[in-house]
Amino acid sequence: MKQNNKNTTDKDSAEQLKDVIIIGGGWSGIAAAKSLTETNKNINLCVLEARNYIGGRSKTTYIDISENSSKDKVEKEDDFNNNNNKTTILPVDLGSSWVTGMSDNNPIYRLIKSEKIPYCKSPPFNPANQIVYDRSKSKPLSSKKIGSMYKKLWVHGFQPYLEVHQEDSLSDVSLGTLINRYAREKSLSQEHERFLRFIVDTEIVEDYCGSLEDLSMKFFDSDDEYPGGDSFLGVTFETTTKPYRTTTQEPRYEGGYSKLIYKLAEPLVQKGKVKLECKVTNVDYSGSSCEVTYVDLTEGTENRKPKTMRAKTVLITLPLGVLKKYHKDILTPTLADGSKQAKMKLKAINSLGYGTMNKIILHFPYRFWPPKAQWLSILETDPQLQGRWTEFYCHPSMSDGTQVNVLIGFCVTHHAEEMEQIYSNDEDIVKEVMDKLRSVFETPTPQDKGQVVSVPDPVQTPIVTRWKEDEFSCGSYSFTKLGTNEKSRSDLRQPLNNKLFFAGEATVNDFPGTTHGAALSGKRAAKEISRVLMEKRLLRGIGVN
Repeated sequence: MKQNNKNTTDKDSAEQLKDVIIIGGGWSGIAAAKSLTETNKNINLCVLEARNYIGGRSKTTYIDISENSSKDKVEKEDDFNNNNNKTTILPVDLGSSWVTGMSDNNPIYRLIKSEKIPYCKSPPFNPANQIVYDRSKSKPLSSKKIGSMYKKLWVHGFQPYLEVHQEDSLSDVSLGTLINRYAREKSLSQEHERFLRFIVDTEIVEDYCGSLEDLSMKFFDSDDEYPGGDSFLGVTFETTTKPYRTTTQEPRYEGGYSKLIYKLAEPLVQKGKVKLECKVTNVDYSGSSCEVTYVDLTEGTENRKPKTMRAKTVLITLPLGVLKKYHKDILTPTLADGSKQAKMKLKAINSLGYGTMNKIILHFPYRFWPPKAQWLSILETDPQLQGRWTEFYCHPSMSDGTQVNVLIGFCVTHHAEEMEQIYSNDEDIVKEVMDKLRSVFETPTPQDKGQVVSVPDPVQTPIVTRWKEDEFSCGSYSFTKLGTNEKSRSDLRQPLNNKLFFAGEATVNDFPGTTHGAALSGKRAAKEISRVLMEKRLLRGIGVN
């Protein structure tokens, strides 16, 4: 990209002054760009994305699950040219994985249908398909025990208790405080309280990505949901002799969220509207138009010089975690020095919660877990350890019935952030996870009759995510923290000076923390921007496109 001359950028020529610059090429940014270009055919628009791919946390990696796959990804085409064996590729999503609400109102589901992307519907809770290992007893709980405890402590216990307090309580407390109160009032035994906290961790904490101490009791679940249940992407595979790698544009293989968002972005990419590896360092919205400063990350650090673009409007779709960390550097004037509305936005940025969910992808030579299991859960003796690699998703079989020997483990909230800080290399994280799996599965029980399951080493180097230390995400997604409410998200999305607009999952009240929420926020922002651009054109007497 050519560097603009700063002395000439002040001239609002039609060639230099863009209608819109969108910062961020995730679901909200791409959805906004797509909507704007569809309704304004001649719009002068550019999407700046700091990563070398589209999608943000919707990132799919592809692993070799062939029977003879004992090594990591193939990087050289020569390796394929000299190999007559075909390779079976499995898409695995590192961030977004599920589509929540498979109905036609959901823009993600509509895209899945139109592009014929395969998916697997997630069945409702069934104790028979959930394996829960109780560390205090060194054995798995029976499905009957899981079902009865779930009904007693959740369905007929804490869940209705929570709903009553959400409606009747004048003041807010943390969800953790309410659980402690419930346990005291009901005189729960230590075993029952431990199981209740396990249920809350799986039903709430891992869904909303906030700790019990941080989640607002009254507002944490004030979001909405589409009907149709949830579905898991990444259930197709490709048998190929192509080189095992992806490009920075279109993913080479089928399946997963990366392929899905690329389908949405494809017209924009083909028209050159999306610029990758362009890191925005500042947005000056003090003048009659906005000036965006960025660096081209493809240039060497020694030769890297700031570049500028000007636009009538700018849409910021950066994750809330990035705004929390960098808003002082990114915005001129700063929010603290801005209008009353800017200060309200700053309060929302600081007060809304933003959690971290990390994954580990483990590919084994064979399944050592029960064949019908959908989830493997560990009920820790110490409830404070719940959420630290205590949930594992058993990857479903492929669309043709092929068995996949892959476990996806989850580490959430402060546990995920602590793991990133404590362990500088992934090998230590892998060791902790494997030690935990072996301590559970390789512990003999009376039912084993002396036979112990052996947990093998993974056949490939496990993949570990580190979303907190990722400078372009700084975590995973937002949650409603104690001290915030629906107004906080409304304040976050309000435009500034009719030039600076905001979108992203954290700006929506109905569907925060979801890909469809992010996409819908982009469409909402596109309407706001179109309205402003129309008013400016009418004022200048040049008509409307």
